[in-house]
Amino acid sequence: MSEPVATESISIRNFDLSKEAEAISDADRPAIFGETEWSTPVMFGVARLPKNIVDGLWEQHDKGEEILVVIAGSFTFRLQLPDGEIAERDVAAGDMVVVPKGCPHSFRIHSEELQILFVTPKEGNHGWSEHGGPVDRHR
Repeated sequence: MSEPVATESISIRNFDLSKEAEAISDADRPAIFGETEWSTPVMFGVARLPKNIVDGLWEQHDKGEEILVVIAGSFTFRLQLPDGEIAERDVAAGDMVVVPKGCPHSFRIHSEELQILFVTPKEGNHGWSEHGGPVDRHR
């Protein structure tokens, strides 16, 4: 696991899943990354995002954490901390990101296409553009 970028109790946590799997020495003991609890139903699926499609878009999930697993591609994950600062972390295929509940976040895609598996709350999601106006990405 990479070192989290943190302020107070908010952090960007990402994991290289193949390295985590290789580090398991006892097949009876899986690698546990943490716990999450959602106060609403969750949805999960995969997304294919071409480069630049999410530039300037932000979102936050007020009902629980969001989990992203990168299948292919790379991006810079951006998280707004409580003090208003923006923490960034580069993420690539095989990485998993846990997005804290209620924290605004966005990303810049570096590859021609990004493929991700997501698990996110079905309710309590808000999206907006840096250029103004709401954006509904969770339909």
